[in-house]
Formats: sequence, structure tokens, C-alpha cells
Amino acid sequence: MEAFPELYAQAADHLLTVAVEGQFTGAGWVWNHEELFLNSQAGTSFLWQQLLVFLQQFQPMRDAMDTFKWTLMTDGCFSVKTFYDRFKVKLSCPTLNFNTVLAINHLWKVNVPSKILCFGRRVILNRISTKDQLHKKGITAVSSDLLCVFCSLEEESLSHILRRCVIMSRIWRKVYEWMRSLEEISLEEFEGFFAHCEKVKSLARRYIVAVIWLASVWSIWLKRNVVIFNG
Repeated sequence: MEAFPELYAQAADHLLTVAVEGQFTGAGWVWNHEELFLNSQAGTSFLWQQLLVFLQQFQPMRDAMDTFKWTLMTDGCFSVKTFYDRFKVKLSCPTLNFNTVLAINHLWKVNVPSKILCFGRRVILNRISTKDQLHKKGITAVSSDLLCVFCSLEEESLSHILRRCVIMSRIWRKVYEWMRSLEEISLEEFEGFFAHCEKVKSLARRYIVAVIWLASVWSIWLKRNVVIFNG
């Protein structure tokens, strides 16, 4: 199929017909070329002629069972590795910088519910559906209200909610002061904890602070949604 991408695009509506239009004769299987493309405007095109030549390579066998063959392996058997190698270029995401990868690695070690871990990962990657993100993706109209639901002073973005919002900054300060003896990192570093978590040398203490940070971010986001959807 890769050899004839344009051809198969044109022939998409006829593939089922190709599968059934033919018959066994004394010489074997014969494709009914004329009948197959009788009503096709492309029946005489060069690409269609290529298709006919291509079909000759495949001759159904009488009384033989259909089988699947993975053409990327010489033995015809499917393997995850060949599938991954074949599609990794098309399916791969943009390369993450070292600090982001390190932050996510620390995140996965925290013992919290999986939905909060996934949410934390989205926060680190800035993939939360804040108003600015929805606007950039064309999901919300240009005239829609993009202001932060807490302070109504600036456009809502993830960095605004977690750091610049005057209302949320009070929350972060209260949480930071509640932990009292958190001397390893500053308040600003705590707001973006996983980018600075290695400054907390004790692993046990680091994971406690991580849980508190995730709980704070999760609660802030839930409160934001309540304000928007429930007034």
C-alpha cells in the first residue's frame, strides 16, 4: 500500500468490490478487471492500470484458509518492537527538556491516587485546560471571558493560577507557613515544587512536601471548576 498511496486513496470506495470480484477457472483465480471498473471514471487511468498489475501478485487459493501476515517480520509474525520502530517517528511527542523529565520522574514516586498523579503530570507539562489554552486551541470564542475566576485581574493561565494570582498567592503562603520548618526551598520554589524538589535532601520529607503540593494544586483546580460550572 505504501508503494501506491495515491492509487489506494482513489480506490478506497472499490476495495470491497476488489475483494469479491473474481472467479476460479481451470487456470486458477482470475480478476474480473473489466466488470470491476466498468463504472469507474478512473478505470483507464495510469494509476488504475498499476492497481491491476499489483493485483496480479495476489492469487487466492481454493480451499485455503485466510491468514494474517506481519510484513515487517520475515516470519510474518507480529512483534511490538517492529510496530514501535515503524510508528515511533509519527507518534512521538516533542522532546522534553532534562529538568521536565526529572520533575516527572520525581512525581511518579509519590504515593497518591493515580488520577492526581496524572493531573500533576499535566500541570508540569502545562497541559491543563485553562482559559488561555482553550482560547489558543479555538475551543472558546474570541469574545469569551478570559479573566481569572479568582482575581478577575489577569488572563487565566496555569502560571497565573499557581503563582501570579493575588488570591492564590495568599493560599500558597498559608500552606507554606503551615509547614513551618520548610527551610530548604523558598515560597516561590515551593509554588513550582517539582522543578526544585531535589533541594529537599531528605527523601521522606520530599515526598511529604510533594503530597502537600499536589493536594494544594488539586484543590485549587477543583475550586476553580466549581466557580466556573456551579457559580
